[in-house]
Amino acid sequence: LFQQFNESISILGKKKSRMAASKSALRIHIKNYFEKNHPEYTPYFYIQGSYKMKTGIRTKDDICDIDDGIYFFLKPDVTPKTLQSWVLDAVQDYTNTAPQHREKCIRVVYAGDYEIDLPVYYSTDKKIFYIASKSNGWQIDDPREMVEWFKNKKDNDGHLISIIKALKAWCDYKRNAMPSGLVMTILASNAKENIVFNERDDINLRDVLLEIKKAVHKSFSCIVP
Repeated sequence: LFQQFNESISILGKKKSRMAASKSALRIHIKNYFEKNHPEYTPYFYIQGSYKMKTGIRTKDDICDIDDGIYFFLKPDVTPKTLQSWVLDAVQDYTNTAPQHREKCIRVVYAGDYEIDLPVYYSTDKKIFYIASKSNGWQIDDPREMVEWFKNKKDNDGHLISIIKALKAWCDYKRNAMPSGLVMTILASNAKENIVFNERDDINLRDVLLEIKKAVHKSFSCIVP
């Protein structure tokens, strides 16, 4: 039953193919916009987040998302909000639903199907990266480090990935004031260090939840790698 549930919330088949095709087409569209309107800014892209870590799920509304970071390798001479606005201009009218200017990304909405989030970064040395925040300026952030951290945490049999997807589905089902997918990913990954997985996903999930409970009972914190 747990394996069937995991498959039912996974991003598979035609939806996965549509998402990949939309991501590639959107990249070309954004590149063309910047080449025409802001040629001194050349965008580069990096898939990040749950899509990269293979922990993405289909929500109960059958919506899923991709985080596709946009990188500029120069120090911007405009504000973070302005640079985000340029990306917003690039994708305006690209889909039938208007894009959203969120705090740390521009969201492109493919109504009733999926969303592509476009956070904006810059780096001058490819070592330290800054993310654009609409109201809080530039903040140090490198999602690639999170991906590398997770690679070293996950097991070869995919148990941790299954557990994280189940936890994210629980949060999606409950919704109100539940932790984010990133929080659940970090808490579950840290909890995994204290248990031994077996073949049964229900037992693995129970053991991870017990370890999370122990950890947050002492003090609630979730340090992003």
